[in-house]
Amino acid sequence: MNILFSALRGYGLVPVLVASVMAGVLLSGPASADRYGAGFPFTKKTVTTANATIAYVDIGDPNGQPIIFLHGVPTSSYLWRHVLPGLKRQGRRLIALDLVGFGASKGAGYGILQQVGHLDSFVEALGLDSIVLVTHDWGAGIGLIWASRNPEKVAAF
Repeated sequence: MNILFSALRGYGLVPVLVASVMAGVLLSGPASADRYGAGFPFTKKTVTTANATIAYVDIGDPNGQPIIFLHGVPTSSYLWRHVLPGLKRQGRRLIALDLVGFGASKGAGYGILQQVGHLDSFVEALGLDSIVLVTHDWGAGIGLIWASRNPEKVAAF
């Protein structure tokens, strides 16, 4: 645990870890894109891959180190709505995606291994490298599998 906190502290992400742990209680919200309303202050973008259209929030420095936020079940990128603004000023690129079948993402394949494939296609489509993964719940399993298959693309988990 100390190693994890040291690594996260180096990236200024200890508050994100705390928020992630508490997210299921404090930050959960609507999984449907049409229910976000004024409580979701971000505009979503989409990327189309072979098997899905993945919706995501992309804020911060477009040339900064990418931090990908993966939500759990039954949420979406809405989960991170209070976390992203606090990190925006750190000069990194903050990307919170809607896993396929959640939020505004649509496509084929909702199982963990299919979600890993969707994440792989998403990262490839955006040309991301040196990624920091921040995960919650089901997103942690997806992120761990993806990171184990792509260690050269992962800066921190």
